[in-house]
Amino acid sequence: MTHEPHFTLVREVVVWGSQKNKVAAKQIEEQQWQLVHLSLFREYLMMEMRVVQPLDGERMLDDFILLTFLLGNDFIPHSPTLEISEDAIPLLMQVYRGLLEKHQGQYLTENGKLINIGLLQELFEVIGSQEEEILSNRAIEESKKRHHRGGRHERPVVKTHDVDEKLVQNAISALNGDSDDDEDRVPPLIEDEDEDEDEEEQEKALLKALDGEFETKLALEVEEEEHKLFAALSGSESFQDTKWAYYERKFNLVRGDGNANNKGLDEIKKHYVEALMWCLAYYFQGPPSWSWFYPYHYAPMVSDLTNISEIAASIKFNNDPETDGPLLPFEQLMSNLPASSSHLVPEPYRFLMVSPLSPIKHFYPENFEIDMEGKRNAWEGVNILPFIDVALLKQAIAQYCPDSRLTPSERKRNTLKLLPLRIVQDLNAVETLPSSLPGVPGFPDVHVCNTRVEDYSLPPISVHGGQFQSRLMDGVQLPLAGFPSLYTVPLEAVRIEHVRLNCFGMGSRKATLILQIAAAQATENPQELISKTVLVNWPNLHEAKVVGVSTLSGEYRRQKTSKGRKEVVFTPYENDEKTSWAYYAQTEVVKLLSGRGTPGSGGIDLGRTGISTVLHVLPLQGMVSNPQTGAIEKKFGNVEALVPFQLAVVNRQLHDDRFQETAKTPLAERFPVDSVALITSGEWLGCTAVVKACDEDDNEVKVRVNTIDKEPPFGYVVAEKITDKYYPGYLVAQKLGISTTTLGVLTGNVNVNPGSFDIGLNIRFRKDLLLPGYCRLVNKTGQKDSTDDANVWRKGDIVKIVGSGAYDENVKRDSLSQRNGPPAAGNSTVWEYSERAIKLLAAYKNEFPDVISRLDKLPFGTSYNGKELFGIQDGKQIEVKAELIKQWIEQQQLGSKEHSKHIPVSSEYISLSAIRAVEAAGALRATERQKHAAQNAQTPVEALVPAHNLFRPNPLVNQDLTGSEVSKRATRNPGAPKLGDRVINISGRGIPFGHRGTVVATHVSSKCVEVLFDEKFTGGEALWP
Repeated sequence: MTHEPHFTLVREVVVWGSQKNKVAAKQIEEQQWQLVHLSLFREYLMMEMRVVQPLDGERMLDDFILLTFLLGNDFIPHSPTLEISEDAIPLLMQVYRGLLEKHQGQYLTENGKLINIGLLQELFEVIGSQEEEILSNRAIEESKKRHHRGGRHERPVVKTHDVDEKLVQNAISALNGDSDDDEDRVPPLIEDEDEDEDEEEQEKALLKALDGEFETKLALEVEEEEHKLFAALSGSESFQDTKWAYYERKFNLVRGDGNANNKGLDEIKKHYVEALMWCLAYYFQGPPSWSWFYPYHYAPMVSDLTNISEIAASIKFNNDPETDGPLLPFEQLMSNLPASSSHLVPEPYRFLMVSPLSPIKHFYPENFEIDMEGKRNAWEGVNILPFIDVALLKQAIAQYCPDSRLTPSERKRNTLKLLPLRIVQDLNAVETLPSSLPGVPGFPDVHVCNTRVEDYSLPPISVHGGQFQSRLMDGVQLPLAGFPSLYTVPLEAVRIEHVRLNCFGMGSRKATLILQIAAAQATENPQELISKTVLVNWPNLHEAKVVGVSTLSGEYRRQKTSKGRKEVVFTPYENDEKTSWAYYAQTEVVKLLSGRGTPGSGGIDLGRTGISTVLHVLPLQGMVSNPQTGAIEKKFGNVEALVPFQLAVVNRQLHDDRFQETAKTPLAERFPVDSVALITSGEWLGCTAVVKACDEDDNEVKVRVNTIDKEPPFGYVVAEKITDKYYPGYLVAQKLGISTTTLGVLTGNVNVNPGSFDIGLNIRFRKDLLLPGYCRLVNKTGQKDSTDDANVWRKGDIVKIVGSGAYDENVKRDSLSQRNGPPAAGNSTVWEYSERAIKLLAAYKNEFPDVISRLDKLPFGTSYNGKELFGIQDGKQIEVKAELIKQWIEQQQLGSKEHSKHIPVSSEYISLSAIRAVEAAGALRATERQKHAAQNAQTPVEALVPAHNLFRPNPLVNQDLTGSEVSKRATRNPGAPKLGDRVINISGRGIPFGHRGTVVATHVSSKCVEVLFDEKFTGGEALWP
């Protein structure tokens, strides 16, 4: 949270649960990102807190930050009764909102300082009064779960000491959803109401897989362990007993007489209040002490946070510059890294982390406890690690790691400096920036570096004594063009309601803040907007051109009349069109309210007014440069989006200035002398060239052509001549002397119980993924089905908004791996295997013949009892055998030798040998280009090229789509790219402009291709070694 409203975070799109695969799949499309706008978060929060005059929203935001400390952060653990998954945030906000209304004008903090201890104490008392109910509810929920697990608590008592401990722990992990195999689990924060039932079915299935008495023993063991997990906070006779059971186990605190003035508890309370005050100061003013830390792994109960006014008054932080200050960089690393990361510190320091003789070796334990009590996910566990004794750390470093043992570079790194720098874009800067890692692949010198670095001095803060102020800066404009805001359409009401909001593909159990939109304003006539632009995708505000307006009666469009003029014409709907329009209006209201299964959708209520008018718009795709004039123009899409009129913003002041059209640009600006451009037509199509002069009158550019860029299509030759030979599965099975069933099982995943060891080769994953070079999926004719070329290349609009054609289908699509079906849906398909796979299978059989023999005799399955598969009765020996096979498989380095991962079965790729040949040929071409550069300087080939046949990316154009337009009209082979195609990068970002490469894989599912470039570049990733 921030008092700077125009602040946006960029984060990767996270794929949850069933959308993930159990094998390492290759990334076959660009990483997807989300923008998290704090401006919207601020507005939502203030709406939920009902902040209206005279309440101060900025003060409320600071108080909210303090409240979040109770949920834990990087410095302190969360309160034991405040779990986010148990609606702790709504509880805190409800209590705080009540106090805000009760004590008008009073806040917990001011300018980042805790000023109202009494109000904080009152908040603790209200929350603490609900702790007993919270713990009781936990007990009830756990009792319900145990009851739903098939009444196992009613089974006869059986001794459990003979049950294998590891098996029980694995089973408990599986039941609690902590198993690695439970890929379909949804994160706790977005649980579904059916989740408990799903868990029960999983548990029953697990127990059903076990036999007889062993099943009963395991059930009782699991029951006993579950009881232990929750007894601490949910099973005692009184609330005080429950709390003291918590303190005794988590803090080793002896209850004694149990009075509230227990000295040990007083010490815990003091440290916790101290932690709240330190964190508040840290986030708003800077750390009040560099040496402070919270000395416990757990937090006290909120109901025990009493007398905090006296505690706060006694707290003083050590800020003596002589004894308190930030640690040196290597000291910081030694305080945070585990021993396994010792390679990240200089050699002398490593001794202290890994040697048994180190005086601080106990800071880096190889094994430590992870407290999973009451937890459901591995990341929730509490790591019981020792706290670092900084004095002892510094003493050991002084003794074993003096500066004299460090290199000059290491000594320079290990200093505290405040050296603010400013990086400025400067198109006149053409110097070469030397690599900071010379000789390291992928980090070459940066030639023609259009940036410069300046020393920068932070401006002094003179107002308010240099202290932080909890307010917006003077002159802040809200709303601001280019940033989203909820206040750009009129809101009628705000409420919190359970609507089963679907943000992640399933309905949420949590309540949602609903924004009720007012009726459409009468100030704008929708028909008058046709051919104009509005802002849609509210509240994110994306520009779009209005091409039509529709109501239940019909549709308005601008059309040519009989007189040849364009006018707005109304076309009435037929009955079936009216039915379709009405259906859209009804379903769209539901989707706006409950969401579309993607983050950011839902929570909008048009229910009172409904949808009576719809705008048909074409979303802005980006900007393009006119090839004739160089003018920068807007490019709108081809697929119409439907937007309810109430959600369209008609305000020119909110249009993003980064998307402004410009007039004609002089040739000298478009093609500066000595810049590199690409020839897009004529004799030298596809060749790069260096600009030598511009002729404005004839609109021509004189260039020196890199004639070496005209090259033979060697990629096709390599792709066709160097291929892998594949054999049908039944022939492979005959050759190996195994059944086809065993072949199918072994090449996939084979789980062995107990222990859930996977001893399969995993060169294929269902009929979704495969490991390149080992197998392929074909139809029964023995041919891979041809793929429609149009499907391999992404077509249509690149920017879609809510309401775009096929938008709902697009956002609901599963992850790429799930869409990767067999070559032709509905066809009968079979697997074929390469010689590489046959050798691997033969080696497996030779190494473990007994396993293969028993697999041949067992019925098909993906999970096998270790006793049957290995012929071993002892559970420990079964694990040893399974682990031995797993280690052997890992030693084969499947895929890692080729730097490959699983890809969709629908993908096309050239063989691994062919890729190495392409790489060698590409490297040779790169060398030839370097030689040619020297020769061309002596005997240059110059040409006059019309400006519209020359392309150079413009770094100043936002969302520049010119390259895409150039590619469409300049490509020799229109249509989808094919294996072996030679390509040229014409983007101005990422891959260097003009770099050449060869298409080595095409992915239908993601509409992307893989290109092996001739030369390495910063940010490039090796496809294969």
